[in-house]
Amino acid sequence: MLKKGPELDLFMKQIGHWTWVHFLYLYNDKHLLIADDFFLERIWQARKKPLACKTATVDDYASAITADIRKILVFCQSNELQLVRSLQRKYPEIVVTSGTYGYACADVSRVPQLVPFQEPSAQRCSSPVIMLSPPYSDAEFVAHSMAGNDMPYCHEYLGRPFALWLKHHKNFQAVRFFDGALQRFGAEDTLPVLLQTDVLRSIFENTSFSLRRFLQYLKKMEAKVIVVRREDKIMEVVSAQLLGRTSERSVWTNRPKKKLGTPFQFKDVDGCLQRFSDVRKDEDMLNQIVASGLQCHQFTLENYVENQEKNLGEIANFLSVPLPEAVNALDYWSAYERAQGILPAVTGFKRAMIDKIGLHLQ
Repeated sequence: MLKKGPELDLFMKQIGHWTWVHFLYLYNDKHLLIADDFFLERIWQARKKPLACKTATVDDYASAITADIRKILVFCQSNELQLVRSLQRKYPEIVVTSGTYGYACADVSRVPQLVPFQEPSAQRCSSPVIMLSPPYSDAEFVAHSMAGNDMPYCHEYLGRPFALWLKHHKNFQAVRFFDGALQRFGAEDTLPVLLQTDVLRSIFENTSFSLRRFLQYLKKMEAKVIVVRREDKIMEVVSAQLLGRTSERSVWTNRPKKKLGTPFQFKDVDGCLQRFSDVRKDEDMLNQIVASGLQCHQFTLENYVENQEKNLGEIANFLSVPLPEAVNALDYWSAYERAQGILPAVTGFKRAMIDKIGLHLQ
């Protein structure tokens, strides 16, 4: 169970990316949040001003549903969908939203919406574009670059907080989640998606949706898979260690006017070293996906940054979409000006590693 402690602290930090606290504090007494008590406690404490919307735990919500309630958000670790369906049947005039399948599923605007929960339709993606990457490899830069050249924008609908949430949320259904995303945000029966391996690993480890089933699902939809990896694994693990304690997945998801406080501490050296085991798992997963017979196009972030026009042309050819005559090449390093601690931290980690193995620079 997700409860008080470092894991809950991290989860609450990460859902800052979804802007939940901001919007929950905008709601009034016609809104009701039903959630586990540990989550409610953290929401109550999030701001100095009182929370205006009503709240209730999953054990005592009945008395909170008064005649003036118009919208209900349900977010809990166990039986969330059963409770949502039960409330919809009993109160058809009230908008009932699933936190896991609806409120947590937002487009690039990051605006969570209190949309009525809907059962999945028969609609399926047609040749979807799936970008796969290890976390903190800056696949977000590639997504921005593609969108800036009139190509599909691959958005991470199944965001980073799910890697933690799915350790505790029972019976998550990945296909149902993406069916809902397609219904809300898809265009012409397609939904370009960014999926990162930490979330995928959590799905495979904590649900019945295995890597084998995932590959079968992609093959059935005739998905086109773009695989982005980072050559510089030290940059990858240092970024993971620093950005992992912020609300942002990447410097390329950060708001343009917001700076990320990312100071590197001595204790972060051990944290970075521990992350290399995840790097190996992620590389193994991507190797299996590439070798599975799917339609795949792969490249490294470093090669993409240095050769944007060439790589964009290859992606356009792979996706059978046109490329603008004048390619818009983005400045990759510009976003790091808003997270100035990362690049010095990479240098600091390398020096610490030299010290750890007994070598010293003259």
